[in-house]
Amino acid sequence: MKTILALLLVAFTGCASVQKHEASIRPASALVCRGVLLLAVNAKDRADIANDIYAIAAVTKALSMGTAPTPAQFEAVLKSTTPKASEYSELASTLASFYAAAYPSMKGNPKLALQVLADIADGCTDAVAGMKGP
Repeated sequence: MKTILALLLVAFTGCASVQKHEASIRPASALVCRGVLLLAVNAKDRADIANDIYAIAAVTKALSMGTAPTPAQFEAVLKSTTPKASEYSELASTLASFYAAAYPSMKGNPKLALQVLADIADGCTDAVAGMKGP
């Protein structure tokens, strides 16, 4: 999974503008969230992980309606929201890295930053659509 994440990041960070980033943020977020779902060993684990991913999406969506955080602030919020297990730490870091990759291209435009956060949240929600959650 780490290899897939690394390839996604290389492809993602190679883009020159936020608009190009936006095309890949939502599917990339969905892919990494689905990867965490694959770690579930039974239906209960899968439902618990899905609920945790819904929580990540909800926090990210809430951020997308406020003031644009820095990449470090976004990662800190994700890590404080998720359980301490390593798969969640990796998920938080990976989602934060998508935001961090797009951040320099935003050139201080909060509207673009908030759209990227919304895309990350939507990708997480896409990954767990139809599973237990809100």
